[in-house]
Amino acid sequence: MKKIVAILLSLTFFVNISFLTTTTVNAADNFSEDQSGFTRIYNKDGKEIDSIEIPVLPNILLRSKYQPTKVKNLRKGEGYISNAFSGSGMRYGGYIFHLEGFHIAQIYATGGNFVLYVSNHHTGVHVIQAFLLRSDRSPYTIDSYQWFYFGVNNPVNYQSYMILT
Repeated sequence: MKKIVAILLSLTFFVNISFLTTTTVNAADNFSEDQSGFTRIYNKDGKEIDSIEIPVLPNILLRSKYQPTKVKNLRKGEGYISNAFSGSGMRYGGYIFHLEGFHIAQIYATGGNFVLYVSNHHTGVHVIQAFLLRSDRSPYTIDSYQWFYFGVNNPVNYQSYMILT
């Protein structure tokens, strides 16, 4: 019994330490195999963009009742083109995306800017990062093992996004 407890404690220590290490990724290098949960996004010039501050209470952000609830798993070689956005107020894309079996994709923002929300849960409720995707800096390269979805406040008529894997 003491051996089992000692093994469990050593595993707990190892897991806790592993969360403290991160890998710096340069867009010109190979992308990270780090599955720490952090998403990295690079603009068309290969420059990593910073995440934007999101005001939340302990890691939870409920944006509105209209955020997407359907998950779309994208496999290598697949793509997705959004419907055109229109209207006023906060609007969200129709899906929460997950890259299945790999972690790199291209994102094109056309007609206007988007916020890309990154979640560590398939429901999209636990937002851990957000990025402003400016259409004039598109296309973007995303490096992520997480779920993500798109939102825009007061969209320009017919703005859309596309994901290529």
